[in-house]
Amino acid sequence: MKKFLCIFALALCLATAFSQDIAASIVITNVQPNSGSLFVTFFDSQDALKNKKPTKKIKLNTEEETVTAIIMLPEGEYFVSAFQDINDNGKFDTNFIGFPREPVGISNYNGSGMPGGFDKQKILIDADNLIVTVNMNRKKE
Repeated sequence: MKKFLCIFALALCLATAFSQDIAASIVITNVQPNSGSLFVTFFDSQDALKNKKPTKKIKLNTEEETVTAIIMLPEGEYFVSAFQDINDNGKFDTNFIGFPREPVGISNYNGSGMPGGFDKQKILIDADNLIVTVNMNRKKE
């Protein structure tokens, strides 16, 4: 049993030592305070985005107009998307054409025109780029 515990502890230490995860801040701006939940997804490739298989998903509270969280991710390029689930039904609501009915934000997107794909909207997360900002684009009233 002691031998097993030692091997397990060594394996855990090695996995931690070789892990490339870094702590980065995700900052979501233009949030509607106290309205539903905020869902943020990180995709690490065009294939992951196309197949809707995020590297990481987080759910945040919407108490302030700017919401910040610390995330652990491997260094790399990411497409980041966020939506605010105003009615808290657990899904991203769109109209019959597919346009958003709830606030949405994408990395490297200012809200004008159609957003691009992974290559256009990706951001780099590494030791020199530890803050990711996504601006929510609210539905026009």
